[in-house]
Amino acid sequence: MIIKGFVRDISYVSQFAVPSLTAYSIADFDVNTARQAGLINLGGEGNYLAYARWISPKRTRSYPFARLYDTFHVSSPRVAIIPIIKDEGADSGNNDRINYMTFSWMSSFNIFIILVWYDAKRKVGDKHLITAQKIDPLYVREKLLELSQYRLSALHWNTSHFERDFSDIYQRAVESYQRPPRNIDCSLA
Repeated sequence: MIIKGFVRDISYVSQFAVPSLTAYSIADFDVNTARQAGLINLGGEGNYLAYARWISPKRTRSYPFARLYDTFHVSSPRVAIIPIIKDEGADSGNNDRINYMTFSWMSSFNIFIILVWYDAKRKVGDKHLITAQKIDPLYVREKLLELSQYRLSALHWNTSHFERDFSDIYQRAVESYQRPPRNIDCSLA
């Protein structure tokens, strides 16, 4: 079955409960210690990006749309920081990966995607689960700064990002699962 369609318009009803988002300086922003949704000050008055960090690429396991919705009242560009895969082992049944529907939804809502990978540890007492996921904060800051200079739509960014970076990020994710966890230096120096 093939379903084809076109989204003609997207409009939002006013939010009644507008969350207060924490703002971080880009120089101090560490995706691992920051709240799951917030603002990133790129320097200067009103120069912000709104972000939502996903803990898994699967949309139904960790409910990332709630974090994204918290950023919809912000007129600044909105960014979803999404792990490319979450692999908890062949026997776990929890081998999640980003899929085309996520790409499509984020692009439709003009949300810019930054694909990431992380190092993690096996959860003590459960060989099928991982814990202590750490995303490379320097890579995220680099992509955020690149995005801050970008002038086209999220669809253009997401398409270019997937075409240009997907294979490399996926390879980094696979390699991170093959090595013991490491400490990630968060300094800009």
